[in-house]
Amino acid sequence: MKHQEATVKVNPGDILLFRRATGVCRIITWLTRSCYYHVGIYAGNAHVVECRPVGVVLRDLRHGKEGIVFAVIPAPEGKGLRAVKWAKSRLGSLYDPIGVLNIVFDRILAILNIHYAPRNRYTCGHFVALAYEHAGVRLFPEMESTDVVPADFERMLPPDARPASFAESPQ
Repeated sequence: MKHQEATVKVNPGDILLFRRATGVCRIITWLTRSCYYHVGIYAGNAHVVECRPVGVVLRDLRHGKEGIVFAVIPAPEGKGLRAVKWAKSRLGSLYDPIGVLNIVFDRILAILNIHYAPRNRYTCGHFVALAYEHAGVRLFPEMESTDVVPADFERMLPPDARPASFAESPQ
């Protein structure tokens, strides 16, 4: 199989906001009323650094006939490479299932506002927000990074954002 490049320009450090949720990820889109269910940081060469239920990984986005569909948020304040460097230094770190439950409860029962601060465990939104904090940019100053969900990144999308993918095509 030959790989196609993304239909939009993607640079290392750009934030990728994923759509077309399947399975349990649809719950995230339902709870947050957003078509976006996941977020990661583009590392270059069609790879993303992200926190998934298996932990922090470097994943190749070039698989599947349709590819993985995402929108691109340009690296805030030009700090993308620093964010990628920090994110890669966390490869193998653990996912935070308790953090996901905390977010669900916060979204459903907004009055609770439980402060939860895990150490070296992340949800995808927390991971990306923290990578940028370590790069010197506070993406969401009005909230704790542990409370950030993919839908929060939607407001950072450029007005002309278009879906992109690194879909495979037959040779």
